[in-house]
Amino acid sequence: MTSQDNRPAPAASPEAEGLSGAGQALRQRAEAIVRGYAAPFPEAPQALSYEQAQRALHELRVQQIELEMQNEELRRSQAELTAARAHYFEIYDLAPVGYFSVDESGRILELNLTAATLLGASRVALLKRPFAQLILGEDQDIYYLMRNQRGAGDQPCACELRMVKRDGTAFWARLDASAVRDADGAPLWRVVLSDISLRKLAEAHVRTRWRAVEQSPAAILITDAAGNIEYVNPGFEQASGYTSAEAVGRNPRMLKSGTTPAATYRELWRAISAGGQWRGELCNRRKTGELYWEHAVISGLKDPSGQVGHFIAVKVDI
Repeated sequence: MTSQDNRPAPAASPEAEGLSGAGQALRQRAEAIVRGYAAPFPEAPQALSYEQAQRALHELRVQQIELEMQNEELRRSQAELTAARAHYFEIYDLAPVGYFSVDESGRILELNLTAATLLGASRVALLKRPFAQLILGEDQDIYYLMRNQRGAGDQPCACELRMVKRDGTAFWARLDASAVRDADGAPLWRVVLSDISLRKLAEAHVRTRWRAVEQSPAAILITDAAGNIEYVNPGFEQASGYTSAEAVGRNPRMLKSGTTPAATYRELWRAISAGGQWRGELCNRRKTGELYWEHAVISGLKDPSGQVGHFIAVKVDI
């Protein structure tokens, strides 16, 4: 009897026949590993021929390795699935904006955690609800108008309106919507919800301050760094006689009467060019040629880099 090291490799087992695809590849890899073992098989039982024993032991080893490889593949697939779920949670549920899937009837099919948080409700409580019920009553026409625009075509559309939280408080939101289809071909509406309350509040503050400037009885003018007028309010127009169209683009020197000492202007410029403030009295000339005295507060306005980019003057006729 020859040694096992010189015996030919066992022929492919009948169990390997009929496999295809990933199963056949896995089987072939397991058989290759068994053929690479250096340890000889134990002696075959007397009831079996040597070839039969070799084939049986070979088959057992192949099946063992095949099971181990399948287990490893399952562990790898489970790890990949866990990672994918964590990634999905991060990019969908923890996104800084709310996501909704809305069907053609307008009912919510799906939403992320952020959307539920913005509305102060649980996802379960929001599912299957009409999306329009989440919108302030007086702003629902804006929503339906956007839906009609979306219905006229598949181009993305957007609007700004007020939505209502579960506790009844309203907040400003921007809706960006796109028409898509699900895996079965049914039409869906993807809606992105962004809370724009802070932006709306800032805009309201700007409008309030702008009205204060526009309605102020004081004359207010703003120039660029070179001293060219960029803005004047109605108070300036009334005091100087120059309209905004006549003043913008010109230098405030057009108001000089020749009465105010030159030293006053030098002091003024030295203070405001460094970003400081100057207070004092100026004798100016109206468009009609009439002289008038003003108490002025003039300041240099610095940009984010710290450079003086504009000057503002607030003047009262005294």
